[in-house]
This record gives sequence, structure tokens and C-alpha cells, in this order.
Amino acid sequence: MATSSNENRVLVLDDEIGHLNLMRKVAQSVGYDVACVSSNKDYIEQFPIVQPTVTILDIFLEKEDSASAVDFLGKNQFKGHVLFATGLDHRFLKHMTQLARDHGLHVLGSIEKAHTFESLGPLLRSVYIGSIQSNLGS
Repeated sequence: MATSSNENRVLVLDDEIGHLNLMRKVAQSVGYDVACVSSNKDYIEQFPIVQPTVTILDIFLEKEDSASAVDFLGKNQFKGHVLFATGLDHRFLKHMTQLARDHGLHVLGSIEKAHTFESLGPLLRSVYIGSIQSNLGS
């Protein structure tokens, strides 16, 4: 996805294809343009192209964690919203949230992967720019 005229752009980092597709569907239903990647390397490459207003980071990737993406966002003074997705250790979620805040990032919140559909839409709606035309139920 090249930068679009839509002010609402999401870049998702998750190594589970099923979750990527679900997050894409929910974000698109709210009106966001969505780009999905499955590694920190791809995330860093796509970031300047997508220019996201919201980014969703899976805390635990198969071979890495999202700490390097958080560091990247901090170094690039990301002004958008960060949302963490996790299905695991909430202690590590607290650590990642604090790391993001230490970098001056705005943490929108977190979602448990088991509840992605119910949790993600309302969070994205809370920071949507303009009027929302949802294609899915709340």
C-alpha cells in the first residue's frame, strides 16, 4: 500500500496470518487503509511508505519480539497511536507499554488476540479522523 489520501492508515506487525487477516478486516470495516507485515525488517521497510496513523504490534513474533519496532518508532518520533496485540504474558505487555511510553509514544491500548474482533474496532474508532462508515457490526 502506497501512501493514500486516507488520513486513517494502519500498519500491522504480526507473524500469524490468521490474525493479520482478521485485524485487516476489522480495520478496513472502520474505514482504515491497512498494510500488514510479519517481521520487524518488513515493518521498518514499510513504515515510511505507509505512514501509519495507528500501528498494531504483536508483542511476540516467532523469531523476535516487537521491541525493535518500538525502538524504531521512538527514534522516528512517531506521533500516531500504538496498539499492542498479545495472547501471552501480561508482564511483558507492561514492559513493552512502558518501553513505548519511555520513547514518548502514545499507547492507545492493547488487545488480547482471542478477542480481536470485539476489541479492535472500538479502539480504532476512538482515534479515527473524520466520520466513520462501518461495514461490520460493533
